[in-house]
Amino acid sequence: MTNTASIELGIAHLPLLGIGPPELFDVVAQAGYRRTGLRMYALGPGVPWYPVARKDAAALRRRAQDAGVEIFDAEFVPLSKDLEPDALEGWMEVAAMLGAQRVNCGAADDPDLARCAERFGALCDVAARHGLGVDVEFMRYRPPVATLADAVDLVTRAGRPNGRILVDLLHVARSGGTAADLAKLPASLIGHVQLSDAPLAAPPDDALVTEARGRRLPPGEGELPLVAMMNALPSGVPLSTESVTTGSLPGLSPLESAKRAHAGAMRVLAQWRPRAA
Repeated sequence: MTNTASIELGIAHLPLLGIGPPELFDVVAQAGYRRTGLRMYALGPGVPWYPVARKDAAALRRRAQDAGVEIFDAEFVPLSKDLEPDALEGWMEVAAMLGAQRVNCGAADDPDLARCAERFGALCDVAARHGLGVDVEFMRYRPPVATLADAVDLVTRAGRPNGRILVDLLHVARSGGTAADLAKLPASLIGHVQLSDAPLAAPPDDALVTEARGRRLPPGEGELPLVAMMNALPSGVPLSTESVTTGSLPGLSPLESAKRAHAGAMRVLAQWRPRAA
């Protein structure tokens, strides 16, 4: 079993997306987390994001430290056809100044895996100049990186040492993945892992996005085989929750949802028997 006292659990920004820094750091700390993601990249009209100017980065990092948390990942860069990785040089610099370790990205509007891999590699090169890693997130509704196997293919094709995979356990389950698949995943390809829960049966395909963005459950409150999936992963991987409950548990405030996800994750992780790396 795992000693949960040694786990510095983080939380993705999505469950708290209506809250920006510096208030975000206080809420994250109140909910019991030590790390947070920060949505710094604009995804489209109506989607909240929180740009950070270079001149403000050092002070914002100190503010997070004062609250007892660190910014772990900068979100969320789409691998779209019009992405110009070199144009993100300044953005990456700010992310590094904030103390981020990883940058999250995912497939967007290009169905060609080879082109996505090339774009991912170029993004990794920009990130590497600032000491950052890049994690690609696979989602069943975002081909060509829809499954764990797709993500492994993309990262392998790119061949960058700082390029890894964001393993969201909901997306593992919804894309047909299993604990056995995770057991085959090299530890060197795991950037970080996100925990949440859901009913075992997947919703219709046209409701997958709604589930992922608002109808998750706190870890341990659904039916996904979270313990079995965690047991297929090695120790030492960074862990976060991404339990977005606005639709599944609408009576909970963002802070209450974050607290409940933290408590549930710790109960799951208390049963974790990590595989050998």
